[in-house]
Amino acid sequence: MTPKKCWEALVEAAFSAGTIAVALAGSGMIVGVLTRTGAALAFGGVVVQAAQGILIVAMILIFIVVSILGTGIPTTAAYVIAVTVGAAAMGNLGAWRRSVPAPVTAR
Repeated sequence: MTPKKCWEALVEAAFSAGTIAVALAGSGMIVGVLTRTGAALAFGGVVVQAAQGILIVAMILIFIVVSILGTGIPTTAAYVIAVTVGAAAMGNLGAWRRSVPAPVTAR
């Protein structure tokens, strides 16, 4: 790789990183609003009620929301928002107990 091509690759990487940084900054503001207002927890409660306590149904509902979010914003930003919103619902349904090895959860 010549020095000129190396420089071009660095410039292209900088532009790509800038795009991702802007998307994450925007999603950071959205996540901040969702968590500070309690909307993320409220959404988690709505998902738990709609799923009627069934974890797989809650996961499908969260999948649908993430798919809708993913159409309008970049993938990384949609993931950050989905984790913020979906973690409350999954935690309320006890998903963490199913994913952690038994010796850790045994009391």
